Amino acid sequence: GQELPNGFDLPRPQAPPVAPGQIEAIRELLAFTFESAVAANHLADPEIDRDTQALLETIRAADSADTLVKLKARLRNFWFKLEIRRGDDAEVQETLRRLLHLLIENIAELVGDEQWLKGQITLIRQVLEAPLDMRALEEAEKKLKDIIFKQGVLKKSLADARLALKTMLAAFIDRLSEMSTTAGGYHDKIAHCAEKIAKADDLTQLEGVLGEVMSATRDVQTAMLRSRDELQATRKRVEETEHKVAELEAELQQLSNRMQEDALTGALNRRGLDNAFEREAARADRRRSGMCVALLDIDNFKKLNDTYGHQTGDEALVHLTQLVQRNIRPHDVLARYGGEEFVILLPDTNIDEASVVLTRLQRELTKEYFLHGQEKLLITFSAGVAVRQPAETQAQVMERSDKALYAAKAAGKNRVNIAD
Repeated sequence: GQELPNGFDLPRPQAPPVAPGQIEAIRELLAFTFESAVAANHLADPEIDRDTQALLETIRAADSADTLVKLKARLRNFWFKLEIRRGDDAEVQETLRRLLHLLIENIAELVGDEQWLKGQITLIRQVLEAPLDMRALEEAEKKLKDIIFKQGVLKKSLADARLALKTMLAAFIDRLSEMSTTAGGYHDKIAHCAEKIAKADDLTQLEGVLGEVMSATRDVQTAMLRSRDELQATRKRVEETEHKVAELEAELQQLSNRMQEDALTGALNRRGLDNAFEREAARADRRRSGMCVALLDIDNFKKLNDTYGHQTGDEALVHLTQLVQRNIRPHDVLARYGGEEFVILLPDTNIDEASVVLTRLQRELTKEYFLHGQEKLLITFSAGVAVRQPAETQAQVMERSDKALYAAKAAGKNRVNIAD
C-alpha cells in the first residue's frame, strides 16, 4: 500500500451515534447488572456499601456513552477492592470454623456420658464438616432450636424429679435415724428395768417395773409400725420417681437421636449412617459374621423433579423410604445418603441373600405405585451391593458399592449389581 507522509495518521473509525433511548436502556442494564453482582457478593462492610451507592448514582446519572465508558476504571477498582475484602472475609470464616470445631471437640470430651447432648454436638459437627451453605445453616439452626426447646422442658422435669428423689431419700435416712434413736431409748429403758428387777426383794416391787416394760414396748412397737409404713410409702415414691427419671432420660435420648435422622424421610442421615456402620462393623468383626452394604439410587429422579416439581420428588423419596422400612428386618439399617441415594446395611447377610433382598424391594416398589394426585407413577431404583471384608472401612466398601451401582445404571437401570 501507499505510505502516508510523516505526521499523518489514518482517521480512526467513529462509533455510530447512540440514540438517547438506547443510552437509557444501556444505563439501566448496567445499573441492574452491577447491583445484582454486588448483591451476590455482598459483605457487611459500610465502605463497600457507600462505594456501591456512589457508583449506582453515577451510572444512573450518565447521559452519554462516553460517560459510561469513563466508569471503567472506577468499576475495575471497585471490583478489586471487593475481591480483597471477600478474601479477608473467607479467611475470617475459616478461622471461626476452626475455633468452633475446637470448641465442639472440647465440649464433646467434657459431656462424657450425657447422651442427650451428643445429638446436638453431632449436628454442629456435620455442619462444620460440609461447605458453609446458608440453607444448610438455617435448617440446622431451626432443628437445633426445636430440639433445645424440647430438651429444656424435659430437663426441667428431670431436674424436678431428681430433686424430689433426693428429698425422699433424705426423709428415708431421717426416719432410719429416728428408728435407731427409738430402739436405743427402748434398749436403755429395758436395761434400767432389768436393774430394778435384780434389786427387787418381793413380787410387789415388780408390778411397777412390768408396767414400765409394757409401756416402753408398746411405744417402740407403735413407733416402729409408723416408721415401717412411712418407709414403705417413701420406697414406693422413690421407685415411681426413679421410673419417671428413666422415662425422661429416655425421651431426652430420643430427641438427641433425631439429630441423626433425615428431616424429610425419617431415615438416618449421613451422621446416623456413620454411627450405625461403626456399630455393625465392630459387631461383624467380633462375631466374624458377614455384613452387606447396598447403595440405591432412584432411576430418572431428575426427570421426575423437572416434570412434576420438587414437592412430588420429596414425596417420592418418602414413599421409597416407607416401603423399604416395611420390607427389611428390624435390625437392618436404612439411611439417606444424599439426594435420591440411600444406603441399606444388612448385618448377618451374605451377598446372595442381599441380592435377593434388593430384588424383592424392586418388585414391591413396582407393585406399590406412587400416586401423584390421581396419577400412578412407576418408580424404580438401581442398586450396587458389596459384602464388607474383615476390617474394611466404610469408605472402602461404599466405593465398591458405588462402582456396582454405576454399572447397574449403565446396564439399563432397575437392576441390582454385585460389587467385585
